[in-house]
Formats: sequence, structure tokens, C-alpha cells
Amino acid sequence: MLNLYSPTKDNTFVVIVTFNPDGRLLESIIALDQIFNNIIVVDNSSSSDIKKFINNDRITVIKNEINYGIGKALNIGADYSLLKGAKWMLMMDQDTIPISDLLLIYSSIYLSYPKKELIGQIGISYYEKKSKELEYFIVTALITSGSLLSLDAYKVAGSFRSDFFIDSVDFEYSLRLRKNGFVNLLSREIAINHRLGNHKEKKYFFLTVRSTNHPPLRRYYMARNHIILTFQYILSFPFWIIKKNYFFLKSIFEIILVDDHKLAKIKKTLAGLKDGIFYVIIRRSSNSRTSLL
Repeated sequence: MLNLYSPTKDNTFVVIVTFNPDGRLLESIIALDQIFNNIIVVDNSSSSDIKKFINNDRITVIKNEINYGIGKALNIGADYSLLKGAKWMLMMDQDTIPISDLLLIYSSIYLSYPKKELIGQIGISYYEKKSKELEYFIVTALITSGSLLSLDAYKVAGSFRSDFFIDSVDFEYSLRLRKNGFVNLLSREIAINHRLGNHKEKKYFFLTVRSTNHPPLRRYYMARNHIILTFQYILSFPFWIIKKNYFFLKSIFEIILVDDHKLAKIKKTLAGLKDGIFYVIIRRSSNSRTSLL
């Protein structure tokens, strides 16, 4: 039986993945605690005690001994939620702060969509959408933070890719949901305050160039996982993959024009591209050998 339950404060479990959070985690938890009854913090071995950012004893904290990355932490949260009987898992970053109407927006979109059994995820906008005619958009992919995942869809599509560690975990899972026949819905309303990197910008004459200014190690995973994602889904979602490649190339120019530590980031990007290509080659070679057995 696929998920035919409207999201509520009781059947929705919030999963926040943390790693060395700051004070915004407390702000996020305070806001979420006003909306939902079940909040789980999966901590990826933070160097300090995250309980100082948690305002009550009702919050469940799962402490990982090492940093497993986003994918495995989400799997831990999803499996725990299923064990407790949850129907939905709301994925939130440690610095994402929701508005008070968040649950109402999810419920309204769920009730508006005609084929409820096909809903894989419902995402929330963090920037303004132009159209006001629709309550939601059907999209190819969603970011992790603010996405409400049907746990019945999770049981069909499988676990998040833990080997991706951090970047493109959400994109890969969104595409996999689509391949399994589910839809990803995105609200037209802004309902979360979410940070995307440590933004930096510079002006060149009349042109302003902006960059997320992610650190070198993050650039490695962005490049590596981008290559793997491209080869895995280019035939299934060619237009989306082509668009993503455009933005990836654009991000390299942004590193050169805007970012701090340019050389270190370019080196990590090249290393990620190399490892991503090797991964694809080895995976395809392994699949070829298996098919001959």
C-alpha cells in the first residue's frame, strides 16, 4: 500500500542531519518543534556537544561515531522513522528555518494532487516563483532541505546513496524516484529560510558574478558526483542533465572569477572529475564482466 496518508504533525518525522552546527540549529529546532511532534537529529560526529543547541528532551538524538555523510545519515533517520510508524520524513539542513505554515503547505499540495499514490516528495521553495496560478510545480529534482519524502516511496526506491557522501545525494534520489514512477512536487510558496553555501560576489564592469564559495573538499564531491550522475541518468533525463552540466561549467568559471583559494578548489575539482570518470569506467567494466558470466 503506497502512501495515502496526508502529512500531519504526528505521522511526519523531521530528520535533521548535523555536523558542527552553529546557533541556527537551535533556531530551526524551536521553529520545527512548534509544528511537528517528532524531531530526530542525526549527528555526524560533531566535534562539540550538539545538545547545547537542542531546547528540550523530546528531541531524539542519534550520534554517529564518525562522519558518514548526508546519504547514510538520511538512511539512518528514515529507518528509525519507519520503525516508529512514520508515513513521511521531512529532511532539513541544520541551518534551515521554516515558517509556521509549513505543514499546511505540504498538506494542501498533497490534497490538491490527484494521484496521491504517486507522490514521492513534496519540496518547498526558498526563492520566489513567478507563477501564481498553480499551487505546485511538477519538477525533475528537489534539494534535500525542506523536502517531504513519502516513506512508502522510500521503500520502493531504496536507500540514499551513502557513497556520494554529500553532494548530489538529493538529485540522484529525486531522479531515482522519477524512474520508479513517482513525482516530485515543488510548492510555489516560500516557506523556508535556507542557506546555499557561503555566497561571494564580485563586479566586473557592469557584470556581477556570484559564487557559492564552497570549500575545496566540497568542490571535490561536487565534481565527482556530478560525473557519476551525468553518466547514470543522461539517457533517462537528457535535458535535465544537460542543464546541470551547464551550471557545473558555470560554477568553474565562478571559482576562477570570484572564489577564495582558487587553486585549491580547481585542483579538488579536477581530482573529483578524474575519480568520477574512473568510477564510471570501473563500474561499467564490472557490469560487462558480470553479464558474461
